[in-house]
Amino acid sequence: MSTIAKTLDVLRAYYADKDGDIYPLNDVQLAVYLDALNPCAPESVEQAARQWMRTSKWFPKVSDLLDTICPEPDLKALGLIAWAEVENAVKRWGHASVMRFENPELAEAVRRTFRDWSGVTWIESGSPTWAIKRQSFLAIFEQVMQEDREFDRVVGDRRNALQGFVGEVEWVEGFPEPNWKALRRGLPVQANRLIGSGRED
Repeated sequence: MSTIAKTLDVLRAYYADKDGDIYPLNDVQLAVYLDALNPCAPESVEQAARQWMRTSKWFPKVSDLLDTICPEPDLKALGLIAWAEVENAVKRWGHASVMRFENPELAEAVRRTFRDWSGVTWIESGSPTWAIKRQSFLAIFEQVMQEDREFDRVVGDRRNALQGFVGEVEWVEGFPEPNWKALRRGLPVQANRLIGSGRED
């Protein structure tokens, strides 16, 4: 029996009825729980179950456990954090030909707003044009975060990276873990990217 299955057994026993009968799940229902939770790190599922048992008197739905493991991010607040990272990157890597972002959604929002990294650096910070781009970026970033697909981490022509200066923006604190969209939909993710077990190197 897998660790996640054992955690479900603990939940079922905890939510037993007054006669001591464990919470009923038929084979199909159990398979749904296991399929949705198997992409998660087992310790994350166990932690979510413990938290749920402390706060609710009802047996959790699959979505309840996924929300506890990987909560929906506050996209407006996250957008402001992302924009601050763009401004910091301009100060640090203003003359770079190509930028590589650890967060692919951030890279995509920059790409849609400015096309490439040179489109970021030629605008004077604090100018009316910069303020307009800021508003565009925040709207685009929120849209990007809701799209269910993979994005390139590199902004700019990769061929320029062979001759030019490549800047790097590390993982932004506060961003959801990789594969959070797939996890929230109960979709499988790669084994080396298990939610709750750390980011991909």
